[in-house]
Amino acid sequence: MFNLQRLLVVLRTMSAGQLLRAETNWVEAVQAARQLPTETFFSLPEIRQPRLSPDGFMIGFLFPHEGKMAIGVFDRASKEASMVVQGKDESIVSFLWKGNKRLVFFADVGGNESFFIGVTDLKRKRVIRIVES
Repeated sequence: MFNLQRLLVVLRTMSAGQLLRAETNWVEAVQAARQLPTETFFSLPEIRQPRLSPDGFMIGFLFPHEGKMAIGVFDRASKEASMVVQGKDESIVSFLWKGNKRLVFFADVGGNESFFIGVTDLKRKRVIRIVES
């Protein structure tokens, strides 16, 4: 399940340019991996595809919301994260920055491999479908 507080810690660490390092005891790591439930390997990732805006002030990312992938944005100056696009029937597959205030994204509709390409701006968060298959 998505944890906003954990995400903010990760994004703050990324924005500060710090690297998290830990010494690994491989025997303990293997034993811990054996104890992970199977669902862990097939669940949606907590954060995926972090991408820096062209001006470097924002980090866009995909994250799971209500069983589908949504787009969020982290403002490096204010240290605030917000959801930009969430689909009712769509799950966002990929996205890219188009300038500093606009995102272009590729979404799967209903999980049946019917895709569309959309665009949204960060201010109004209005989605425009450009191409549908």
